[in-house]
Amino acid sequence: MLVPLLRHILAVIDPTEAGLAEQASLHGPRVAPAPAQTTETAPVQDACCAHRHPVARHSSAFAHPRPGSTLVPSRQRHSPHVLVTLADALSRVHDVVDSLSGSLGTETRPLGASLQGHVLAEAVCATHDLPAWRSTNVDGYAVVAADGPAGERTVRPKGTRGPLRAGEVERVNTGGPVPDGADAVVMVEDTELVASSPDGSEETTIRLVDGAGSDVVKVGQHLRQPGSDLARGTQVMAAGERVGFGGGEVGVLASVGRRDVAVLRRPTIALLSTGNELVDLDASAGGTGEQAPPVGADGSWTGIYDSNRPALKAVAESMGYQVVDLGVVRDELRPHYPIPFCSWPVRKADSPWCCYGRPGAHEQAMRKGMELADVVITTGGTSMGEGDLVKVRSLLLPSP
Repeated sequence: MLVPLLRHILAVIDPTEAGLAEQASLHGPRVAPAPAQTTETAPVQDACCAHRHPVARHSSAFAHPRPGSTLVPSRQRHSPHVLVTLADALSRVHDVVDSLSGSLGTETRPLGASLQGHVLAEAVCATHDLPAWRSTNVDGYAVVAADGPAGERTVRPKGTRGPLRAGEVERVNTGGPVPDGADAVVMVEDTELVASSPDGSEETTIRLVDGAGSDVVKVGQHLRQPGSDLARGTQVMAAGERVGFGGGEVGVLASVGRRDVAVLRRPTIALLSTGNELVDLDASAGGTGEQAPPVGADGSWTGIYDSNRPALKAVAESMGYQVVDLGVVRDELRPHYPIPFCSWPVRKADSPWCCYGRPGAHEQAMRKGMELADVVITTGGTSMGEGDLVKVRSLLLPSP
């Protein structure tokens, strides 16, 4: 469930019509759901939720346990948080992404694999005709179509100046220029070698085989005129277009001589897992290869491997996003003390309490993620256990 959901969330950033159509086909049109009917709670000043708008927008804003005892028997038996539908959750994700759109700025990326998945911030136009000169589509000989039927032709040395004269041909290669005076090209497969230079390094005479004479060699045959592919000034990619992973767009940009291009900066993603029961494969002993089961020396249970974070990281990186891996964050239970004017304020001074005291591991990790990345994704810590602190900590975090 997590992997396809993250794929959707990251695809939301796609501003193209194709991306919007794909989202609509998966989840229907984006319609804001009706607000849930819940018990009204007093709005809280200057507090923001994880997606950085005032928590007063949520009907359940700050409906979590008040500071006090951390004893397990005092925990709540029913969630104080409003259960939202998947559609509502996705709508909130869209709102966050919409707020990011255009606020991350642009950057210049070199042509290559690092450009894939990015959205252009500029229109790209051809600065010259493509091809820039008359050229041939095939390997063969530039000829004058009016020279007559099949027969022998003199092969003039390649690069000879001046227009091609009657009875002459010049060897040409695919994509290369065609000499002045030539108005057609005959494929090498339609010729025979008659004579070559004494040292055998050059052809001097060839014969056009039957059927390759002026009755079938048409003016313009196998010739590409200047600008026949792209005329100077033609737009090849528009601002807002995405560079795909198939290589086509990179090839188009290279064809018009672009070494780099301006793109919208992609958000950096910070990723963390929470839970004392999790074993971090990156941090566990044993080196590379298969790890031993996470059990103690006496066979006792010591935890489970964290699989969510590696899976989500792989998805994000496969889509071209830079990921800041914050690792596994321990569930850190601290006594809750009202400390006015503390160094981590999330309330005004006239509020009953200011904060929980020194920030725990969750808050520290989230703050670090907010400093290093544009989007923070957490996994775990949102259920009803006494160590499930993510929802509480995300509500405590103020706007940066």
